Amino acid sequence: MSGDEADRVVLTPEQALEVAVDLHRQGRVLEAAEIYRNLLTLRPDDPGLLHFYAVAAHQLGHSADAILLLDQVVAARPEWADAHNNLGNVLKESQRLEEAAASYERAIALRPDEADFHSNLGVVFKRLDRLEEAERSLRRALALRSDHGAAFHNLGAVLFRMDRIDEAAAAFREAVRLSPGRAAPWRHLAASLARAGRMDDVRAVFDQWLAFEPDNPSALHMVAALFGDQVPERASDGFVRALFDPYSGDFDAHIARLEYRAPDLIAAALDRALGPERCGLDILDAGVGTGLCGPNLRPRARRLVGVDLSGGMIARAQARGLYDRLEVAELTQWLAATEETFDAAVSADTLCYFGVLEGVLSGFARVLRPGGLLAFTVEHWMDGDDRGWRLQPNGRYAHAEAYVRFALAGSGFVIRVSEPAVLRLEGGQPVAGLVVVAARPEGPSRTQ
Repeated sequence: MSGDEADRVVLTPEQALEVAVDLHRQGRVLEAAEIYRNLLTLRPDDPGLLHFYAVAAHQLGHSADAILLLDQVVAARPEWADAHNNLGNVLKESQRLEEAAASYERAIALRPDEADFHSNLGVVFKRLDRLEEAERSLRRALALRSDHGAAFHNLGAVLFRMDRIDEAAAAFREAVRLSPGRAAPWRHLAASLARAGRMDDVRAVFDQWLAFEPDNPSALHMVAALFGDQVPERASDGFVRALFDPYSGDFDAHIARLEYRAPDLIAAALDRALGPERCGLDILDAGVGTGLCGPNLRPRARRLVGVDLSGGMIARAQARGLYDRLEVAELTQWLAATEETFDAAVSADTLCYFGVLEGVLSGFARVLRPGGLLAFTVEHWMDGDDRGWRLQPNGRYAHAEAYVRFALAGSGFVIRVSEPAVLRLEGGQPVAGLVVVAARPEGPSRTQ
């Protein structure tokens, strides 16, 4: 026997499971999953092992597999409340909301005094627009655990949507008190106070937030948007990530309530510019978000690539199965660095996080082939001044049409379409926008 063989430690299955669970707790999910998988060859029907492996599979992006595994677990151990709750979590993240609600209700029936179960059910009811049921579930969670910051935050969101603004502000204030390191409760507290017209209180909230976190990108951006302090030429990466990463799970349902139209408007304008025969294109979806443009783009695409700064949004886009590749990256840096070229690029409601457009438009010109098309939306500033753009109180930028035309021309584009449109509703009011399609002139390709 060699020295290496003599020194090798052979673990029992129980010891190997302890190692895997420890790795899982350390965030080393892939290593833990490999051990779980190996152990399942020895104990394929072990509900506890299947449960651990299912959680790891979900964390690694294999949610469909996780649901199948958790279905086996709850079939084998229907009395296991945590398994029903975790099945609900995966179903919720997979947008199977009615099934998620049923799983949470089974968990609650088994363990009615668990605050997290009621909070999770409240979140699903919120996404389903069952607001009264959401309020009851979240209040039940808070009756069981008065320090549940997430439940206060979600309750505030429910009350805000029910137009109970003072109650929403009170709930958000509790969420801030309990979770001061999270940006969303601060931002939503300020929004509720602004809706009530209490701008002095809004300013006080931001002063408190910046006293707690002087460099917080969300606070700095919104102070600039609301009060004009040190207005940046574009939203910072930190602001965009903090806005969209936590929001990714609710994004599609939220914008559906706002009658969001940008992807369809872009598709219609691009269709007119391309004509019915142009297919087999290499297309870039810039600011892909959850991939809402994908269904319109895929029929024309030979290759469909998406880029977004938010990893949470990219995960949602990945689940659609429409994209050949998705990347988490800041758009202007990606455009400057990539060696890929495209026949078309689209950008739905992404340039509203840029004030100055010349840099990002030059990036698009760099990656588009001669004759390539760029289709995008911006929010329309109809009273634009000489600067041509402004940061609005909602934190997004609006642009004058004359400035959009000027910036496109300076980047070498020829405008094919520029037309006004309603992009969505905000506070029940239409948001005026521009839908633009521009072409890179025919000419030599850039050096690869």
